[in-house]
Amino acid sequence: MPVALRYEPDKDPDTVHFRFPSGTEWAFPRELLETGLRAPARSGDVTVWPCGRAQVVVELHSPDGVAVIQFDTRPLVRFLRRTYAEVTAPATAA
Repeated sequence: MPVALRYEPDKDPDTVHFRFPSGTEWAFPRELLETGLRAPARSGDVTVWPCGRAQVVVELHSPDGVAVIQFDTRPLVRFLRRTYAEVTAPATAA
């Protein structure tokens, strides 16, 4: 199942969003995703952990059930790098 990753630095620079095809969206700390690349990490209903050298698992718990998503590590790292680049990029004058 495809999951869209979204980042809105103007609204909340410390948060990343996962959006499912159903329209369901999860928001959680960007730091959790980064920490979970190297070691198991948990914040509330979201757990992230490395799965071997090339994969990362994200587990989301809700009253409706559990979603487990497995990502290739490289695209997730690229996404995180872009989020940090957006925050540190100098603002342009209009």
